[in-house]
Amino acid sequence: MALLSESYRLLANAKINLFLDIENKRSDGYHNILSVFREIKLSDELIIRIKKTPGLELDSEIPYHENILTKTYDLFQKEHGPISGLIVKLNKHIPMGGGLGGGSSNAAVFLKYLYHKFSPVTNKEIWLKTAEQIGSDVPFFLLGGCRIVRGKGELLEAMGPSPMFYVVLVSPGFPISTVESYRKITNVQHRQGLGQFEALVDGIRSKDIVRMAMNMYNVFEKNTFADYPVLEKIKKKLISVGAVNALMSGSGSTMFGIFVNKKKAQLAYDVLSREYPKSYLAQTQ
Repeated sequence: MALLSESYRLLANAKINLFLDIENKRSDGYHNILSVFREIKLSDELIIRIKKTPGLELDSEIPYHENILTKTYDLFQKEHGPISGLIVKLNKHIPMGGGLGGGSSNAAVFLKYLYHKFSPVTNKEIWLKTAEQIGSDVPFFLLGGCRIVRGKGELLEAMGPSPMFYVVLVSPGFPISTVESYRKITNVQHRQGLGQFEALVDGIRSKDIVRMAMNMYNVFEKNTFADYPVLEKIKKKLISVGAVNALMSGSGSTMFGIFVNKKKAQLAYDVLSREYPKSYLAQTQ
């Protein structure tokens, strides 16, 4: 394959949901959510090279036609015209199907690259509209940080400077279907965490990590714990080894614990990683 000299290494960070509730079901079958996303420094790596022949070539464990990078490349060309051929090597470190948004983050980082490299468009609102077509969480990853997220994920409200903290994440080693998780939610379970939401947001804005952590909420936990008791076991384990509180991220399956300082987080990671090999220590971005 004939390559040009340019090569780019990009990092795509994960996110955790500090709060996740469902407001209602939409007429299009999707759900409107109320959530707080926080970007963390657990990253996939994209290495991009330009080639002389057209088209996208992927070096990835995710099949070409199922890969969100393919969708991103094709949509960008549809909206902005043909671009150079690319080779993308994707090194996955974020657990797949774990509620951490790895695929969406990959797409957002790739989309940023495509706009910077191949388009004169600098209007971020246009970028966000493109991101929305790729996937619900992609708009968040274009902006990053800590944000209140509503709608399908396209309505974003900046939180301003938020406190830095450490997280220990534990993947049980299996994915959970997002579609199935939403299917099992009933109307009775909608909007159950609104009181905690206000307290959590206040904790973030006042940089009170303990107040933030103690008011975390995830509407999916009850049903998911019933189906996968190991996740509740991991949550209790995280708290027993020093986490201020612990929660499931997204619709699962990754559990995470909040730690105020690195020493406590490191000790907890050392304990948990012996029992759960897919454990990770990270801090907020």
